[in-house]
Amino acid sequence: MSKLLGNITDEIKAFEAKQLGKLKGELEAFDKKKHAVSDAYGQKYAALVLRWCNVTSDMEVLHRTLVCLFGKDAWKGYVTECVCPKLSEVADADAALQVRLSCALGELEKARNQAIATTDQAKLYLDTLTGNQAALEKDLKANEDWIAEIKRLLQGRDAAKAIYLFWFKVLPKQLSMANTELAKKLDFAKDELPGALCPPKSGSATQQTGADRSGAAAGMAPHPVPWLVDPKQFAKEIDCAWSAYWDAKKKQGEAEVRFNNAPDDVASTEKKLEELRKALDATIGDCLAKAAPSKCDCAEPAAGREAAAPQPDQAT
Repeated sequence: MSKLLGNITDEIKAFEAKQLGKLKGELEAFDKKKHAVSDAYGQKYAALVLRWCNVTSDMEVLHRTLVCLFGKDAWKGYVTECVCPKLSEVADADAALQVRLSCALGELEKARNQAIATTDQAKLYLDTLTGNQAALEKDLKANEDWIAEIKRLLQGRDAAKAIYLFWFKVLPKQLSMANTELAKKLDFAKDELPGALCPPKSGSATQQTGADRSGAAAGMAPHPVPWLVDPKQFAKEIDCAWSAYWDAKKKQGEAEVRFNNAPDDVASTEKKLEELRKALDATIGDCLAKAAPSKCDCAEPAAGREAAAPQPDQAT
């Protein structure tokens, strides 16, 4: 009976950890506005594409200008000398910090934290995709501002700073927003993404500094958001994002249950240690109480040795 009760309790904990009621509420709330969101995006899609194309046209002109000003290969040398080492320094410092932060984590705690992070990422992806139109407008505005700044820099002595802004700010963001067809318009900068210009050194932290369209195009991973997804596929993309969020929430719940059943974080470990210290004398006493004393008379040999020892007067 106690085993059955324990199993039922574990199943209740697992169910509660998934927070299905909260998820159901979120899904129902979105379902009511799903069509409105899709329709609004569809109405703005053509204007967003046109704006993206205009930015890309400006980029193509700037690309030719920069390559002309700094030579076909000279600008890459400046990137290798000035940009890559700093990016590598930041990436390595971040990786070293993550190693230090994870050293004190228990295995179950680490798995739970990773599951929570995955859920947070899935939720962020879903929210960004749901607000795709506004997010695209924000990113396009950012690139338009960067382009204006690049044009200003090219008029003065700080023109070389435009190299970093163009290849490490504008280009990755612009490609990230593109669908497969639009991405072809950026072929003038093919193989010039940050990851190609500054490949991670062997044994160093992997640098995640730019978008890579290969995975998204091949269907191996979700496309970075926001992006100019075909309006006919927009609702389907949102459904996929909801499925990914649900899957992440489910796995988080399972990880939460495993951790709660056997917490191995520092606080729980310290608490367990303190309990062991407090019970130390009692547990040792309980164990020793089980020991049976010997039946031999230990006093006789000692008395005999005492009698046999020579007295000082007798020795003289």
